[in-house]
Amino acid sequence: MDDSISGLGNQIRAARTAKHLTQEELAERLDVSPETISHFERGVTSPSLKTLTTLAKLLDLKLSDVFAGLPGTPRKVSAKRADLEAQLRQIMLTWDDDRLQFLLDMAATIDKHAGAARGKRGGKKE
Repeated sequence: MDDSISGLGNQIRAARTAKHLTQEELAERLDVSPETISHFERGVTSPSLKTLTTLAKLLDLKLSDVFAGLPGTPRKVSAKRADLEAQLRQIMLTWDDDRLQFLLDMAATIDKHAGAARGKRGGKKE
């Protein structure tokens, strides 16, 4: 399996779960079968550009961010962010799937509440 397809699938899955959507719900909104969503997420196949554009809209993703997250695509980050990401990756190297899932769930909860708080302040970020 191509790393870029696998990376794209991981991004789709992460965005879908962050929006608290099942594969079936996303498939219905995209007008495809749940198996198609599963194939995208597992890297069995990749969506067409048209489908990817629709997916990005449904999942509130920017296409530039989707492509920036793929292996081999350079992205600009601050030195502090790069250091924080490296520290986090180092910590997670020894974690099992359950701990990683717990972290993902916690991050999604924090993001959801931070988004709700920003919405109450008129959508302004601090």
